[in-house]
Amino acid sequence: MRATDFTSCPRTRASVCDCSGLNKIQEADDVVRAVVQLEHVEGDITGSIVMKQEPGKPTIIRGLIKGLTPGLHGFHVHEFGDLSKGCESAGGHYNPAGVDHGDLAEGHVGDLGNIEADQDGVARFKIVARRIDLSGDRSIVGRAIVIHADEDDLGKGGDEESLKTGNAGERVACGVIRLRQGIEEDYQRVVGKKHFDRNQLPQIKRHHIQNSDLNYKEGMISIDKIIPVQTQRVKGLAKKSQDVFLNNEDRPFIVDRKGYLINGHHRFDAANVLGIKKVPAIMIDADIEDVMDKFKDETSDTKVMKENYFKNLLETKMNKPQFDVEWDEAQRYPEFKKLGKDGWVELASKGKAITIVSAKDINNTDSADVDSFKTLDPQKQKRATAQLEKGSVEMPIVAVYSDGYKELVGGNTRLTAMMAKNGKATVWQFEVPDEVAELAEKIEEGPKDFDDMKLDAKGKQDSIDYFYKDHAPSMGKPVKAGKLGSYNIVTVTKGPTTLMFLVDANDSAVFYVAFNKYQDGVAIGNVRSNGTVKATDVYAYLVKKYGKLYSDAHQTPSGRKIWDNLSKYTKLKVTDVGDRMMATENFADGKKKGKSRPGRVKKAGASCKGSVTDLRAKAKKYSGEKGKMYHWCANMKAGKKK
Repeated sequence: MRATDFTSCPRTRASVCDCSGLNKIQEADDVVRAVVQLEHVEGDITGSIVMKQEPGKPTIIRGLIKGLTPGLHGFHVHEFGDLSKGCESAGGHYNPAGVDHGDLAEGHVGDLGNIEADQDGVARFKIVARRIDLSGDRSIVGRAIVIHADEDDLGKGGDEESLKTGNAGERVACGVIRLRQGIEEDYQRVVGKKHFDRNQLPQIKRHHIQNSDLNYKEGMISIDKIIPVQTQRVKGLAKKSQDVFLNNEDRPFIVDRKGYLINGHHRFDAANVLGIKKVPAIMIDADIEDVMDKFKDETSDTKVMKENYFKNLLETKMNKPQFDVEWDEAQRYPEFKKLGKDGWVELASKGKAITIVSAKDINNTDSADVDSFKTLDPQKQKRATAQLEKGSVEMPIVAVYSDGYKELVGGNTRLTAMMAKNGKATVWQFEVPDEVAELAEKIEEGPKDFDDMKLDAKGKQDSIDYFYKDHAPSMGKPVKAGKLGSYNIVTVTKGPTTLMFLVDANDSAVFYVAFNKYQDGVAIGNVRSNGTVKATDVYAYLVKKYGKLYSDAHQTPSGRKIWDNLSKYTKLKVTDVGDRMMATENFADGKKKGKSRPGRVKKAGASCKGSVTDLRAKAKKYSGEKGKMYHWCANMKAGKKK
């Protein structure tokens, strides 16, 4: 029986079948794509789910769901796309064979197992569903995806409900599965009163705004508050832009004070197609015309985008890196900073692509393999992996000096990702003339140690008081966050970045450190001290509060010495992980039987209650930080030191 024979839709229960093109996809000759927009949710749950099936291949389901409770959640295709009464009217699991509930391999066709939310309530997943079809008589298009409150026991619970639902609990979010093509055909980008061509709008990002004198604020904004100003599209770019949301990439929309969109039109399209209600954005305190004038040198040189523009763009990026973008990395080196941006671009562009099979050929990177890749910041890992999958990763840049010394100027994450996946990498290599190298020797060397670091004259940008009293408040509201010794801790947070100050009784800062927070700890950036406080004490505090602490080994002239001091003067374990150093608690030091790290255990959603056997079972059951904490609790109760 064909779908057109029904007087009411077997999937949506509507009197007129509106399964978003159901009748068009009985037998697919091409790739079929579908999208789920979460229409009914409990609390603050948001997310995106996309599906793709190539002819004769399994369906790939990718998603990013936020706002869940940490842990496992049942994830199923339900029978009907009828959400007239919320998720409850979606019926039971899609089960055309009439069998008992099971897992991804056996059971209901709609049984997709569990998705797992981390300690921040974020579930990122990719499911290869071999029994799911997006075309044909058993297509799931028009049915519903449902996310449950509890873990699906996969039919192994030993009771009647387990064989029906897996005891997955209440339905906390759901959405109808619709053909992406149908949504895109119906979707039209409507511009506001202002209209500009693509080549008139500056292609600016966060670092452009941070380095300007414009005031701005950063946060989340409702997608319906953003006003597009251009209609031109690059074919295929909106589909590529969905990865920004699915990979949780740090690419905020750029809008002016009235909400007019400056950068992010294709992401705007993708967000609307995916049904995303709120997006990260930077709002500049200026009108769009003023921003365009301010950044007139950052505009695209192509007014009308050709159909193969995106393909050509990727090929261009693969053939030669974007040296103007790499300038952010290059200016960390005195000789290139002295040259200036234009000089750097001219010099670096004279290089050529070289294939290397050992990262040890480059002097300032110790290793680049699977293990070292896993030690990098999680967000960087995800970005690099996504770039590799798309084939759009740019080449790391290597400078070669006359004495044969090879310096990795930019692209450590990219290099490590390439080596971890392929065992080789293509880098962009250029020669550094002697006269350029000599520039570095004429520049005064930095301080020998963090603890010897003195402040520059008041008012300069790297003065602690400049940041604390003048710059930091404009980033956000200063918050008192406790004490370290006799000093008050004051923090200012904007986006992923936190500035932490130690302030004396006279409200004067004596120490400053900037860091980005990640799932397993923090990665530190700039550090300033007037010598009153030891950096080792501050680092020990950060490890105790956040877990792991990462820092670039080459960040300061004495970076490694400071990290050596950490293990010498504190109870921290310091590990060399390629071009970074990592500090963690010394697991064997100061721990007593039966005692736990209550902060990390509680934060992970774990508990040290129960027998050693019970704790070991939970350690196997849970992954990530929660599993680690159950493992730690079991070890402590068993009297082990490690």
